[in-house]
Amino acid sequence: MRAVGAGVSQTRRVFIALPVLNEIENIELLLDRIDASLGETPYIVCVVDDGSRDGTRDYLAQRRAQTPETLAVIERTKTQHGSQRGGALYAALEWGLANTDCDVFVEIDGDLSHRPEELPAAIRTLDEPGVDVVIASKFVDGSQVINRPVGRELVSLVCSWAVHIFLSRSVRDYSNGYRFYTRGKVVTSRWHDSNAGVNLGFPTHK
Repeated sequence: MRAVGAGVSQTRRVFIALPVLNEIENIELLLDRIDASLGETPYIVCVVDDGSRDGTRDYLAQRRAQTPETLAVIERTKTQHGSQRGGALYAALEWGLANTDCDVFVEIDGDLSHRPEELPAAIRTLDEPGVDVVIASKFVDGSQVINRPVGRELVSLVCSWAVHIFLSRSVRDYSNGYRFYTRGKVVTSRWHDSNAGVNLGFPTHK
């Protein structure tokens, strides 16, 4: 029996796009924490595996056989060097639009850098009038960054500052891949370039 989580309305149906590559050390704990955090809220996680060779795919196959109602898996083959996160997310979101009636769409990373325990609060924010995009930020009061190299943190800070100056001041952290959308926002944004990297080309304003 699934645990009762911290509270998202059971009228919400949540789709979680989860790109992974060689995450056998993290995937079980991540999926367990997602399940505990969402409680009785209907949800499905769509994992896009870009060619894991560490046992991630075998684990996902076993888990999906046990929980097909909450887990979908898309297996791809990595065809180029560097990150293919943008393409993986695009594939997951397209699958979610075509195969589910979920009204909340979430991006989350597979390395435990994003806390599933924050899912309920962020999803509830989408209930506020006029809000259809929520982006987690490392640069607001009360935020905390753990086990992140100083170099990556500095790059993230500089990039977010530059984009904040030239594009929009309403977004605190353009580099953060922990994002929440209404279904309508995903639909209206889906025609942007799918190779646009972690942001998928989605507008980042509310």
